[in-house]
Amino acid sequence: MTVNGSFDTATQNAVKNFQSSHGLGADGIVGNATWPALTIVTQQGDSGAKVRAVQSQLNESGYGLTVDGSFGPATYSAVRSFQSAKGLGVDGIVGDNTWNKMAW
Repeated sequence: MTVNGSFDTATQNAVKNFQSSHGLGADGIVGNATWPALTIVTQQGDSGAKVRAVQSQLNESGYGLTVDGSFGPATYSAVRSFQSAKGLGVDGIVGDNTWNKMAW
């Protein structure tokens, strides 16, 4: 799926697929049951899709990271910088508060 900033048909279908694979009602709406399942918590040493999502969001804010899915020193430094810039607690961990600032 291409990230385009729109909640279009492709996004709705992706949400439905996510909901189905997580045992949620597949209505295509990111509501009270779906949102917590989408929550990203990741930290240095992690790897995979969640880290790629964090790296992509940081790049939207101009951090210029390589989106490789590896939460290494560059991503850790960018997360800490982002947290500081947004007035968040600076711990280098992407939890709910940090992710919400990134995603919104």
